[in-house]
Amino acid sequence: MTVLFRSDGSVVARGFKAFFSSSLPENTARVACSSDSMTIVIERSYLNSLGISWQNLYVDDHRCRPSANSYEVSFNFPINLCGTNKTTNKGRVVYSNHVRAAPSQSGEITRQVGEFLLSVKCHMEQGTTVGTVYKTKEIINHTIAGIGHFNASMAFYPSSSFSYPILEFPYEVSLNQYLYVQVQLSRADNTLDLLLDSCVASPNHDFQAHSYTLIQNGCVKDNTVYIYTNGRQYYAQFRFRAFKFLRTHSYVFLQCRVVVCADNDYNSRCRQGCRMRNRRSLDSAHHTETVTLGPITLKGAKAESADQVEKEE
Repeated sequence: MTVLFRSDGSVVARGFKAFFSSSLPENTARVACSSDSMTIVIERSYLNSLGISWQNLYVDDHRCRPSANSYEVSFNFPINLCGTNKTTNKGRVVYSNHVRAAPSQSGEITRQVGEFLLSVKCHMEQGTTVGTVYKTKEIINHTIAGIGHFNASMAFYPSSSFSYPILEFPYEVSLNQYLYVQVQLSRADNTLDLLLDSCVASPNHDFQAHSYTLIQNGCVKDNTVYIYTNGRQYYAQFRFRAFKFLRTHSYVFLQCRVVVCADNDYNSRCRQGCRMRNRRSLDSAHHTETVTLGPITLKGAKAESADQVEKEE
C-alpha cells in the first residue's frame, strides 16, 4: 500500500497520522456472548503462524486461562468476571476484555515485533448480543464479529411476593386461581431493563394455530391481568386468573416475547411501556427473545376424563 500525502499553506504543523484496519482471515477467531458468559475461540493454526503458544494466553485477569484441543483455543467465563469491563454507549451495554500473550520464558532474546493484543467487545443489543473481536499489533487492527442471545427464563410463583418458583410439573391449578408469573434475565443486572412486549396462551406448543392474548405491545388485553413491574427492572412480573380452552384438553402453555434495553436509555422501547399501536420503524430495529412456560393443568382434570370415558361406555 502506498500513501501519498499533499499539504498546502492553510495549516502549519509537522507530520501526520494515519490509521487503517483489515479483516482477520475467515474463521481465525470469534466471540460468542450472552447475558451469562463470554466465549472466545482462536484457531491454533493462526497462533502458530504468529509463533505464539496457546499456553501463554490469558485475559485481563491473568488467572483466567484457556483450554485447547487439536484445532482451537477457547476461553469461557462468566461475563462479569475475568477482568471484563462494562460500559454504556448510546444506551447500549458494552462488555470488553483483552486476550494477551505472555512473553516466552525460553532463550535470552526475542525478535518479535510488538505485543500480541486481541481486543474483545460484546455490544448488548435489545434482545441480542453482537460480539466484536479485533486484534491490535503495532498499528494494524483486525476485526471479526459474532452474535449471541440474552438468556431469559420464566416461572410461576405461589404469591405476589415472588420469593421462590413453583417446581411442580405440570403445575396443577384451580379454575379462576391467580397465577403469578416472573420473567427475568438469568443473571441479575441492574443496568438492564426487561419489557414484556406480548404474552399469549395456547392449549399446546403451536401458538400460531390456537392462542389467547394476555398482553400485547406491553398493554393488558385480559381483564384479569395485573402487571406489577414491566420495563423498569431486569425482570418483569404479572398475574392472571387461570382459565381453560373450550373444546380441548385442560393444558395451557404460556409464551412471552421480551425486549431487553439499557436502563439509562430513556427513549428505549422498555421506557415506552404500553404502546397501543405498533411502530414498524422501531420494531424492525429491535431484537427480541421468546420464552415459553408450561403446561399448567386444572385440578381434577384426570378424574373428569375418567368419568367421561365411563359415561361413554
